[in-house]
Order: sequence, then C-alpha cells, then structure tokens
Amino acid sequence: MSAKVMQMPAVHQGYSTARYVLRNHPYHDLDAIDAAFEVLAYSQDPADKELCRIVADEMWLVPRPGAMVIAITMVAVVAACVGLATLAGRLVL
Repeated sequence: MSAKVMQMPAVHQGYSTARYVLRNHPYHDLDAIDAAFEVLAYSQDPADKELCRIVADEMWLVPRPGAMVIAITMVAVVAACVGLATLAGRLVL
C-alpha cells in the first residue's frame, strides 16, 4: 500500500484495499474478491455499489445489448409484423 493509504484509518484502508482488489480482479483469487465484495457491502458510497455491480456482471459475463443487437431485434420485429399483415391480408381477401 502507498504511504497515503497507510495514513488512513483502518476502516478506510479496508475500503481502499477492497476497491483495489475489485478493480484488478483478474489478478486476485476468488477468496480475495469475495472478501472485497463483503467489505464494500457496508460502504455508503454509491460508487462502491456500482463497482461491485460492474465487477459482478463482468465475472458472470452478463451481456450488455449494444446498438447493433437492438437494431437487429427491431428489424426482426418489423419483418414479423409485415409478414403477419401480409398473411392476414391474403386471408381476408
């Protein structure tokens, strides 16, 4: 730890260490990551909660829909609607 961190109270050293572990989670074992999650669970800082969410999503490989995924989905929905409208039009006539 840096000298700046060593001068902090023990609680803040724990938060600082936990943030460091989560920011560099590929280089730490699962026990250290789990301990970091448990420490930051008591933090009042919303940025710590967001860091936990981001790392958890990354570790569980939660996909984030990009613009391309949304565009492809919309094209598929439009194509399905046009197909159903065409089919309904042929049945009515």
